[in-house]
Amino acid sequence: MDARFKCLMLLSPFAVWQVSTPDVTLHYSENATSELSYIWNTHHRTFKRRLLPGETTGDYGAIFQDEDFFMEVYWWDSGNISGCVRIDPKWPETHIYLKADGRVDTSPAGGTDVDRLYPCLGSDV
Repeated sequence: MDARFKCLMLLSPFAVWQVSTPDVTLHYSENATSELSYIWNTHHRTFKRRLLPGETTGDYGAIFQDEDFFMEVYWWDSGNISGCVRIDPKWPETHIYLKADGRVDTSPAGGTDVDRLYPCLGSDV
C-alpha cells in the first residue's frame, strides 16, 4: 500500500469523530471589564480555567448521548458575576453568549441557542 493511503486510513476515524461530535462554544462579551473563572463539566470530564473579555471557550459533547449524559458550565468573577447553565448540545454546534454583566444573552438577536439551555439545579438561566 502507498504510505499516503495508510496515513489516510489511520487518520480518517479521528476526522469522522471530530466532525461528528457536537461542539458548544461560550462567548464572553468584549465589552466586559472583569475576568471570569469557569468550570466546564461534560459528563464528569471537568476542567477549570479563566476567560478574559472577548474570549471564547468550549467543549464537545457525545455522539450518542444517553439519558445520563450532561454538560454544565459554571462561571463567576471576584465581584457580582456568577452563573450556570445545563446544556443539551446540538450538532454541529451550540453557542452561548454572555453579556458584559455575565448573564446569558437570551435576546432574539443575541445568538445564544436558548432552546438548548436549561437552569442548573438551584439557579436560573
